[in-house]
Amino acid sequence: MTKPVRLLPVLAGALALAVTVFSVALAQEKPSNSDGSVSPEFTGGCTAEGTITGYGTIDPAVSGGVYTVPKSGSAAYTGSVPVEGEDRSTNGRVEIALPLGLPGITLRSWETDDTDASSHSGTVTWDIPDIVPGNIQMKVDGFHQDEGVRCEGRVVVELDGNGLLSTVGILSLLGTVAALGGLIWASIPKREVP
Repeated sequence: MTKPVRLLPVLAGALALAVTVFSVALAQEKPSNSDGSVSPEFTGGCTAEGTITGYGTIDPAVSGGVYTVPKSGSAAYTGSVPVEGEDRSTNGRVEIALPLGLPGITLRSWETDDTDASSHSGTVTWDIPDIVPGNIQMKVDGFHQDEGVRCEGRVVVELDGNGLLSTVGILSLLGTVAALGGLIWASIPKREVP
């Protein structure tokens, strides 16, 4: 008679393996064009840019590559729309799509049914969870819906910091290998000694 497989080590090992495989795949994500560049992805005639102290300015209308950004920080932004008039209804959002199945981070969202503004400026802040390693590329998407105009933009950012080959990344990988070993060991039927 064999003992039943211990379910908890099996589930923990499978989860750790899945996270590692997914992390490695994300770390190898490359820009979309065959020449390694990132095409500008900005439509609708609006303008938008953000400046991160020490990292430069991000402008989706002239994007030509991957922007390096800190895992935690802030950016001063400006934006404008090609619409004028009073009592307009508008809405929009700018969001970071996180890897590892983590929920995205909304940098800013807005909605009003009574505006006459055609531009705005301010500051946004963010704090990427520690589970996300550095050197991972992510997409930042945004849109603004106005009377008769919808503007959309996207840039690719890479987190500053250590990736999977850092000390933390290597320790995480070793932990995953140990968990996988436990998964294999737990799934092998054991003989009972009489």
